[in-house]
Formats: sequence, C-alpha cells, structure tokens
Amino acid sequence: MTGESDIDGFLTDCLAGKAALWPAMFDSANVSQRVSYHGIAGLLLAREELMHGWPDSLRHAIRAEAHLQSLWEASHHAVLAALIERLAAAGMASLVLKGTALAYSVYADPAIRRRGDSDVLVRASDLAKAQQVLAREGFIRNEGRQLAQETWLRTAGDGFTHAVDLHWEVTGSPALNTVLRAEQFFAQPMALPRLSPSALAPDTVSLFLHNCVNHAQHRELGYLAGNARVLSRYRLIWCHDTFLQAADFESSEWRSLAEKALSAGLAKLCLSDLRQAAAIFAFAIPPEVEDTFAQASEQTPASHYLSRASAHQRIIADFRATAQFGDRLRLIGNHLFPSGAHLRERYPEAEKWPLPMLQLRRLAALPWRLVTRR
Repeated sequence: MTGESDIDGFLTDCLAGKAALWPAMFDSANVSQRVSYHGIAGLLLAREELMHGWPDSLRHAIRAEAHLQSLWEASHHAVLAALIERLAAAGMASLVLKGTALAYSVYADPAIRRRGDSDVLVRASDLAKAQQVLAREGFIRNEGRQLAQETWLRTAGDGFTHAVDLHWEVTGSPALNTVLRAEQFFAQPMALPRLSPSALAPDTVSLFLHNCVNHAQHRELGYLAGNARVLSRYRLIWCHDTFLQAADFESSEWRSLAEKALSAGLAKLCLSDLRQAAAIFAFAIPPEVEDTFAQASEQTPASHYLSRASAHQRIIADFRATAQFGDRLRLIGNHLFPSGAHLRERYPEAEKWPLPMLQLRRLAALPWRLVTRR
C-alpha cells in the first residue's frame, strides 16, 4: 500500500523529467486524485510523454479532466472578459490576480493553469460601482462577506457556474495589507491582451510576491480540495507557476524582486518558493539574489504572521493594523460570526447543518483555541 507522499514523489519526478517507471503497487484511482489535487492534469497532457507506461484508465481520466478544464476555460474566459470590459467602460481600473493572471501571462495555454475562480481587485472607492456592474452582468453575490473581499457567482448558458472573488484590498489580512498595498499594485500594471483588451494584472514582481504570500497562507490555513480542507507544503502547479515566472524574469526584475521582498519582509518566503521550484524544474536563481535572500532576517512581522503566528496572534496583528473603528468592528464580527459559506468550508463534514448549529460548534471551540493560541 502506498501513501500520498509516495505518489507525490513520483509525480514530482515525472515533472522534473526523471525517468520513472510506473510503480506496480500504485492504484490508478489514488494517483488520479493526487493529480487533481496538484492541479496538473493539463500540464501532464501537454507533455504526454511523461505518462508513458501509465495505465490506460489513468491516462483516460487525466485526458478527461484536462478536456473539462479546457471547456471551463473557454466559458470562464468569455464571462470574465465581458466583466472586465464592463468595468472599464464604467471608468474603473481592475486587476486580475493569482491564477488567472498567471494563466494569461506565463502559460502558453491558459487552460493548463487549473483554477476554480478568478480574483479581481478594484479600488475601495470603486467598490459600490463594481458591485453594480457585477449585478448587471448577471452575477449574484454569495452569502457572507469577508473583510476585504466577497464572492460573486454567475451560471453561464453552457451550465458552468463561474465565481469571481471581488477584492478591494490585496489580501484578506489588514496586517499583510500594510506591506502589500493595493495602490502599489495599480501603479505599473501589466496588460493581459489574451484575456481582453482592458485586462490588467499587477506588475510581474508584485504578482510574484502576492503568489508567495498566497502559498504561505494556504500552507498555514489550509486549502480547499473538493469537500475537504487540507494543509500542504506545496502543490505542484504552484511550483510550476514559480518556475514560469522566474524563467521569464529579466535582470531588472530580479533586482526589483530582491528590493521589494526585503522591504516587505518576505525574502525568506520567496527563497523557499524559488528553491522548491528550482529543485523540480532546474532553473537558476541568480546567486546574488539567493545570497541576499538567504542572509535576510526571518524575524519580520510578515514572515512571523505567515509562518509562525497562532490564530490568536494573527487576529491581534490584524486588529492593530485596522485603523477605522467600523472596520475593527467588522473584523471582530467576522471572527466571531463568520458566514455560512466560510463555516461550511471549514467543517465540510457538517455542511448540511443549520447555520446556528455551525456557529455554536465554532463558538464552543473558541475557548480552547484561545488557551492554546491556535
């Protein structure tokens, strides 16, 4: 019997180009699940020679998953491009973040970059107008609202339901937003002409830093895969993202990354992502950048928040970074009484429970979390 780590190691070796014979003890269904978790079906299909000797049933499952992702991409592209153009026509700048920004900037085929939604950033002053545009485009706001983002859903004519996470700050953490500021993201945007004429993303370095932070948050707080929230050191698609971004960097971008990462206190996190990706895809990190990051302090507020802080400490850091009284009340309210969507994501095994029961379950656990500072 093989575990997830054995399968992950095998998949990592395959993507690294190492000759790997199919292990006879592997179960195809289990491997298929790990391929889905890592988001690499499209990547494997694009390099089909990597699957030489794999069971036919597994190759078929991977092809089917990649094909479905391509269909979703075509549908999502049409919906998202129309939304971006409507936002621009209404006089609003918007930035596409995370996976969709990567799909249309560093991937030859956006469908290879598997994802389930798109993240769009607008200025806080444009939030009300952006909400009106989303509503006119047929999106419906999902229940619950986090401190700096909300989810909007639209079912297209082909049956796909598309989610757009509307952000008015770069992250959902006030503490992290002191080092990743929205206005800096809007300062020198990168065009995404393959997405739409008006589509923009943050500059390459800001996009890289944001993705490093996003990876760290998933490692610390978990990642929703299917109906389960799991903690993981990495997903292979994230490593491939890092590889493609780093491979495209010019000397000036490496210098800018070093400066911005040091200033934000994110150098160690960036180095961790770079080394992990380089170990698989064998690209060169400039020695001067690697040395600078290696010598950087780990004792920075951002690094502590993302790597070592307890839930209790993160709440305190966010509270201190929140200036407005009303925002502080919302922050406390979000932690004490999160939305039903958040609770069902946190407790997938109890997703059919009534909201009051989910709230009671979470409140009952609060004293223990405070005592243990988790």
